[in-house]
Amino acid sequence: MLDTKTATAPNTITPVQIDVVSDVVCPWCFIGKARLEKALALKPNIPVEVRYHPYFLNPWVPREGMSRDEYLTTKFGSPDRYTSIAGRVAAAAAVGMDANTTREKLASDADVAQIESAANSAKDAGIDGVPTFILAGVAAITGAQSPEVIANAIEQIATNRDKFMAEQKAAAR
Repeated sequence: MLDTKTATAPNTITPVQIDVVSDVVCPWCFIGKARLEKALALKPNIPVEVRYHPYFLNPWVPREGMSRDEYLTTKFGSPDRYTSIAGRVAAAAAVGMDANTTREKLASDADVAQIESAANSAKDAGIDGVPTFILAGVAAITGAQSPEVIANAIEQIATNRDKFMAEQKAAAR
């Protein structure tokens, strides 16, 4: 489930590691992924290494799934209460994933134990919402923020990484 993507730049700056914690069934996580990609395009001279980590936003959903109406009723109170949320999701744009391939992968048991372990580790680390973007281990952005917000955060980390790491070490003492 871990996927590494590296953007290279002509300089020798250490890449900013971006750990993305997301749930494959969360539409905001896919929107966040698209916005991260746009953010990286805004800062092409900052090298990054992006790694994806799983998260279970709704661990109460059985592995075999459930009907959409049952899910929406359990999660939001009724399918009608989800209507306004669905409108915001639709307005945020498609992410370009092939629906059939995604269904096949979700129906498979491949990597279940590894994904469960990684998702539980994220919860144990205190992550309670997704997507979460962890920048160089020193800062986190939660939610599908705009590309500009993400790009500015990446730039701040790239520019001030050593200072932020020193402050964290001092605070831990």
